[in-house]
Amino acid sequence: MNRRVEQVLVVGRDAAVWLSALALNRALGRTGVKVRVVEMPSLLTPADVYAAVPSLGALHSLLGLEEATVLEATRGLPVLGQRFANWSRAKAPFTHGYDTHRVALNDIDFLQFWVKARGEGMGVDLDDFSLAVAAAKQGRSPVTRDGDRPELPVSPGYHLDARAYVDLLRRTALQAGIEGRGADVRSVQRDGDRIVSVTLADGLTVQADLFIDASGPAAVLASGAPDAPFESWRHWFGADRILVASAPRLKPLPAFAQIAAFPAGWIGLHPLKDRTAIVAAYDSKVMGDQAVLDALPVLTGLPVSGDAAVENFHAGVRPAWTGNCVAIGAAAVSLEPLDAVHLHLIHTGLSNLIGLFPTEAAAMPEAEAYNRAMTSHVGNIR
Repeated sequence: MNRRVEQVLVVGRDAAVWLSALALNRALGRTGVKVRVVEMPSLLTPADVYAAVPSLGALHSLLGLEEATVLEATRGLPVLGQRFANWSRAKAPFTHGYDTHRVALNDIDFLQFWVKARGEGMGVDLDDFSLAVAAAKQGRSPVTRDGDRPELPVSPGYHLDARAYVDLLRRTALQAGIEGRGADVRSVQRDGDRIVSVTLADGLTVQADLFIDASGPAAVLASGAPDAPFESWRHWFGADRILVASAPRLKPLPAFAQIAAFPAGWIGLHPLKDRTAIVAAYDSKVMGDQAVLDALPVLTGLPVSGDAAVENFHAGVRPAWTGNCVAIGAAAVSLEPLDAVHLHLIHTGLSNLIGLFPTEAAAMPEAEAYNRAMTSHVGNIR
């Protein structure tokens, strides 16, 4: 007789581990699925930020997190888009607004009419047709001071202090009855492509039917799977360093992030209520770590406050679901933190996993459909 999946072990750190646990518990807890967490030591620094596209709001609704609570706990800011500067030589910056697509005409997408009009001499940029961009340029907030959301075809993205966001997720998960244990992973016991158990640094050995790897690029569970190699994307993404730092709060607070290219890579400014988070991705062969740090005040126009942190980075991908282990977020795919992609990949992975959750513990044919969906989605983002 086939046995269904009853025990899920989520191993990882930071937002990925707690978002995974909360989403799976919320969606499947009432069916008898028990979700447990092994939280590895955090890699976040005081300067880190989570930038998110509007779809994060839908995930928060699923998890029972109110927007006002999230923003207050994380000193977060709702934003209307991202402005990209210096990416196309001397052309003006382009703002990606977080609003609905323009109205199609005769079932033909608005973009096609805009391209045709540009070819015939129209000098109006695409973002000039965006309500979100117009509001962002005027410093309008998508959320009122009372926390209400006006009835507009605009949903905000978010800038969230990373450490504070993880603290909020952890508290929410523990209050929901999810068991959490802080420990590193000592070893992983396997039987072919399946994980049998995980032994923690404190000596405890934990078994489960399904394992979720939410450990980030280290992929402590997924990286050891046979026939699941890491595919490097270095030839597409030249950046091999990620730098994070903080600058003073911007006044007035802009309603968008600014992502500016420079010779070695790009620098993102993400306004928060109490500071400005700086994220830079760059090729260290073009410009060294200290040179980038020294150049930040010139490139951003802001003084750097506190300690900056630099980590190595290698873009690439590995099969997300192998055997009875599903890699979520950066454990499956590592991309530059451009266009608020980090939390989006976690959300996408969880949405697909919930929709394709295995019906039995022994055979998991859902893996093929899951990997196909994730490969397509990640390829489009890349």
